[in-house]
Amino acid sequence: MTAPVILLAAYDPGAFHAQWQLPGAAPAGLSGFRLDITGSGGFAAREEVGASSRSDMWDVTLTDLSQTYVFTVTVLINGAPGDTSLPVTLLTAALSLTGIVYDLDPDTLTLSWAPPKSGAEGGMATVTGGGGTHNGQGKNGTRIAVTLDPSDTYQITARAYADAGVVLGPTSPVYAPVILPLTLTAITYDLQPDIVTVSWVPPTGTATGGLATVAGDGATRNGTGTVGAKVRVTLDTTKTYQVTARGAAYDGLVMGPASDAYAPIADPLSLTEITYDTDPADVLTVGWGSLRGGADAGLATLVGGGAVHSQSGVSNAVFPGTLNSGTAYQITARPTSHDGLVQGPASPVYAPIIDPLDVTVISYDLSPDMLSAEWNPPPAPATGGNATLVTPTAVLNDSGTVSAVFSTTLDAAKAYSLTLRPSAHGGLVLGPASPAFTPIVEPLPLISLVYDVGQLTVQWTPPAAPAASGQATLTGPSILRYGEGKAGAPFAITLDPSLSYSVTFRPVSADGIVHGPVSEVFHPIAQPIALKSIVYDVTPSETLGVAWEAPAAPAAAGLAVLHTSSGVKSQTGTSAVSFATAVTTADTITARLIDSTGRIEGPASADHTPIVETTTISLVSYDLDPDLVTADWAPASATPNPAYRAELTPAGGTSQYATGSATTAQFPGTLPVGEDSSVRVRITDAADLVRGPQSAAVIPITEQPGGARLDYLTSDQFRGTWSAVTGYDGYLYRFDTGDTPGTPTASAGPNVTIDQAIAAGTAYAFRVRVKTANAQGPWSTPAPGPYLMSAQTEHDGLGRLTRFSATGFGDFVYSRDAFGNILSASFAPASGGRGE
Repeated sequence: MTAPVILLAAYDPGAFHAQWQLPGAAPAGLSGFRLDITGSGGFAAREEVGASSRSDMWDVTLTDLSQTYVFTVTVLINGAPGDTSLPVTLLTAALSLTGIVYDLDPDTLTLSWAPPKSGAEGGMATVTGGGGTHNGQGKNGTRIAVTLDPSDTYQITARAYADAGVVLGPTSPVYAPVILPLTLTAITYDLQPDIVTVSWVPPTGTATGGLATVAGDGATRNGTGTVGAKVRVTLDTTKTYQVTARGAAYDGLVMGPASDAYAPIADPLSLTEITYDTDPADVLTVGWGSLRGGADAGLATLVGGGAVHSQSGVSNAVFPGTLNSGTAYQITARPTSHDGLVQGPASPVYAPIIDPLDVTVISYDLSPDMLSAEWNPPPAPATGGNATLVTPTAVLNDSGTVSAVFSTTLDAAKAYSLTLRPSAHGGLVLGPASPAFTPIVEPLPLISLVYDVGQLTVQWTPPAAPAASGQATLTGPSILRYGEGKAGAPFAITLDPSLSYSVTFRPVSADGIVHGPVSEVFHPIAQPIALKSIVYDVTPSETLGVAWEAPAAPAAAGLAVLHTSSGVKSQTGTSAVSFATAVTTADTITARLIDSTGRIEGPASADHTPIVETTTISLVSYDLDPDLVTADWAPASATPNPAYRAELTPAGGTSQYATGSATTAQFPGTLPVGEDSSVRVRITDAADLVRGPQSAAVIPITEQPGGARLDYLTSDQFRGTWSAVTGYDGYLYRFDTGDTPGTPTASAGPNVTIDQAIAAGTAYAFRVRVKTANAQGPWSTPAPGPYLMSAQTEHDGLGRLTRFSATGFGDFVYSRDAFGNILSASFAPASGGRGE
């Protein structure tokens, strides 16, 4: 047999490489070999080589790969065809490589390809470089145990084979393996959208990018990129995942060693605080709860002011430094592991709060017991405020948009501290803490609330620290005023006595922010005291009495104050008081209304000077028809602008008073006969308010002498007699002539002779009364005297009497007829005359 045996039929476009051998010695006449490639579609190509050739590189290109091509070798004997080899079917399709992966530990290069075309038995891979060649073959890929040196250059090719490697298909492109693993910089899981982002240092060597792989929950997901890759995947926090990455080239066909496998973090941090403080140092603290999902730390990132800052920690991250108000900042945080390489989902973006709260008031109130704090609405990003009250036994917190309230009872004997911060996101984000405020627990005790026309003054006991002063509030119809002071506050105001007003007050701190409990509501007394009298008496003892109208609420009593050279004395009473003391015209007395506690005082009256001068009654006379008591007294000599108050007190009856500037007074009325009535007089001021001591009492005389008689003695004398009355100093009698009263004349006894010539037509009367040094009783009933009439007549023309008139007696008038007969007669007695 001289038929050649084909050892190699390797097709590459434009370069067909064939090798063959003869089974034995060359036949005689061997002149060469003829190589034939024929196609099922009529293609034919031939090449002849010399007798010594056993291989050939043939420049042939098979363009129609839909044909089946066969290669044969024929022996030429003396130029004529001899035996022909068995035909082999050429492989014209190159392997479709799907991966060239270099792994470490163990060092292995793994090639994979798509199943070869029909006719191929598998594939063959070759690695050359580093001073050697390494091969491997397999149906769908191969593993080549080889250690690649990053400092050397390597090439990798692969081709399909058949007939146990005799037939080789076209050589794949030449690939350089990726030898170095990627240097990962971050493995980050984010939500919405759910993505695992793997970042690495730009690769060196042949790699042009990288491939990231997330495996777990029964699936593998990949992503590629130059310096990182994003893998869309939703991680289940209850499942286990692994993330790896490889350097890649040729669009991911060639990959380098896999990175270490990392477990991604699916659980975000549970942030507990984002707090900016300025005391004792400027620092921003981001805190979080316990770590989950494989995290071993947290990483917070602060962006703002043209810079990015990151800090990490197990339970918090601290950023020292000052944040500038007006600069926009953003803070986020992620859970991390592997020194921050692996990062879980980012928290929401928060803006730190830089500006502290503008606290306006911190007040503690009673009934109900409550501590409250108020502040002005904070600027964004803050949406409210948080208040923290530290007590000896607990730490209490409350929050609100512009206020916070603690319903608690504070003990004045214990220490408390209240701080406030601006807040947002339900208190997660907190701004700088305010200074620590000490609540004021004790109310201010009222000393006095005094109104004088034009000014209301409230006084309290000066407060102890932490209070520095007190603040008072006056309210009324259309009135709201404030006053402040260490021990009290004045209000320049005129109160309307017909209206109601209220005053409260509370202790406050020096800056006016911290307020203690509000006092009870006090009602100032606007009504002036209605003085009725200021009376000085010297019998039975020296007393100065002050009386006023009974007050209406809120007043309950009156306060009288006596200023003397020896000191100040005061007395309170519902409607009157009495000072058991001697006074002088150098003393003064004032009075005002007060409440039941004596702490609230109304307007003070004017200063009044007591009247100490006493007058003397010179005469008290009692007259009848009409019944009238007349009193006369001496004028005051030491009292300016005096007036007088006379008092008649009938025995068993009600006193009568007469006031005025005159030194006489009359009291109409009938006095009981034989019983002691009395008349007294005081010197007063013009208003009858201030009154001096009573004069000595004078008892009016009520007895009348009886039996008065006037007899005619001679033409020039009358005699008056009456019944004697004992117990008095004497008598006064009066001889009245006609309508002219006579001059009262004193008499020691009940018999007098009156020298008076009788005159016709004149009526005479005699009266008598008893007397003392300063009293005179009623005149007796007038006793008429003898009457000497003077008569006058009138006649008609016939001489007949028509009128008879007697002076003091009356007139008789007659009417007659023509015959002189008296038809009628009439009598008209003279007024007061005897004819009556």
